[in-house]
Amino acid sequence: MNKLIVCLTLLVSGVGHAQISVEEKAQQVANEVARDARYLPQQQREKIAYHLNQIRSILNGSEQPNPGPGRTQFTCVAKDNDGRAPWALAIRRGIDVTRIQNAIFNSIPECEDAIKSARSIQGVDLICSSKDNDGRAPYDMGILGDGARLIKIQKSAVSTMASCQQSMRDMSVYRDQALFCGSRDNDGRAPFQALSLSLRSGETRSGTETFNNMNDCLNFVRQR
Repeated sequence: MNKLIVCLTLLVSGVGHAQISVEEKAQQVANEVARDARYLPQQQREKIAYHLNQIRSILNGSEQPNPGPGRTQFTCVAKDNDGRAPWALAIRRGIDVTRIQNAIFNSIPECEDAIKSARSIQGVDLICSSKDNDGRAPYDMGILGDGARLIKIQKSAVSTMASCQQSMRDMSVYRDQALFCGSRDNDGRAPFQALSLSLRSGETRSGTETFNNMNDCLNFVRQR
């Protein structure tokens, strides 16, 4: 689906340089948007809408600087706006800050480390945070969804932030699925099982096999 965004970006950057083919490109992209956009996560739909607005501004001769989704600035702020822990991931636009629901951390360094270790897969942004939104263990992965909220990924709970970040790095991508291993009982402990995360719907499906340790599970996932 990133192809849609790339095509839209090419339209924006090339509209003044390729007048001969711009109509064909516009029609092709319009057909793809009409066919596929309804199935995309809200975050990807917002990116497409941003680029469409850029194109409209060019056509109207009123192109203006716009921060857009790709320039979102994340920051860490006190969850209760009192200058104390726990801390929340937030979106900053100028002097305004919007806290992201369900993205809570015990310390500012932990929050900042989560931002640095976040992973984007096919336009879907993943980040680790406290599972119970109290800034403490266990930790799980989440999808930065539409609006200011973190959608928790089912059965991704682990005992430490480092383990969560490692699980995110170990994810194997197959088509529109992200494959990973998680605790069967969602407590961060054995037994473990292979899981499949839909990058379109955000739903997690459990595999049939269970493993006594994480490495055996990861080896199974890599052999798909």
